[in-house]
Amino acid sequence: MSSGGERYADIQVGKSKLRMHYVAVGDAGTPLLLIHGFGGCLENWRALLPALGRRFRVYAIDLPGFGRSDALAAHHRFEDMVHAVGAFIKTFDLASLTVVGHSFGGLVAVELARLNQSRVDRLVLVDSAGAQVATPLDRPSMRVALRYPLLGRLIIRALTADRAFPRVVRRMVADEGRLNEEQLAALRAGVRQMHLPPTGRASWVIERFLDRVAQVPCFTLVLWGAEDQVIPVEQGVAIFKRLQHGQMQVVESCGHVMPMECPEEMLGALFQFLQE
Repeated sequence: MSSGGERYADIQVGKSKLRMHYVAVGDAGTPLLLIHGFGGCLENWRALLPALGRRFRVYAIDLPGFGRSDALAAHHRFEDMVHAVGAFIKTFDLASLTVVGHSFGGLVAVELARLNQSRVDRLVLVDSAGAQVATPLDRPSMRVALRYPLLGRLIIRALTADRAFPRVVRRMVADEGRLNEEQLAALRAGVRQMHLPPTGRASWVIERFLDRVAQVPCFTLVLWGAEDQVIPVEQGVAIFKRLQHGQMQVVESCGHVMPMECPEEMLGALFQFLQE
């Protein structure tokens, strides 16, 4: 495996094939799989990759329909997203795997850990969605965007326009001064690149999430930004309380996009957790 190489993997999901874009860094150590959030892409992990790659074999993926990965079939379900990532894991025969899921990626990560217990050894949930039924996807603008994809594209363009996007960023971070121009561009591009499914909100949610969290047997770290305005830390506490085996750490002065805003703090928490 070449360090830092951007590649595509051909994945079979049911009767359909899709190309999944990923980055692989590190040639040795146990494998880590990094799963971004809603409106994100693998670029969200860039600040972490060099340090992680020195200790682990790291795969950062674009989920289907995000970044440069192909979209799933028009009427896909959330389970199809999980199956696609599961197929990626099996394609590379990953075992003793640590899965790190951020925001929406936490939903996918929980299901991967629950359904692939022989492969997933550890789980990290970073500002994960799912603990509360009412989510950012329930806002009127997002309900419209998910129900009417063509109109949704216009909404997304408006939210990521030069005048509006700084307000979006301010809600996602505790200190916008921590993000450089490259990171801001990656945030904007991730939102603009995502494919909105015509099946609506059902394609993005998981029912009875906390019950599923309780079924995850592996050691789990719940990692949260103390100033997360998108998914408040109380929801992280709710997840932590349902774990069979886990711990929780709150990063002060950090918002929702911890991998970009607080990479050093996140690396420290990850290294400590993975050495225990």
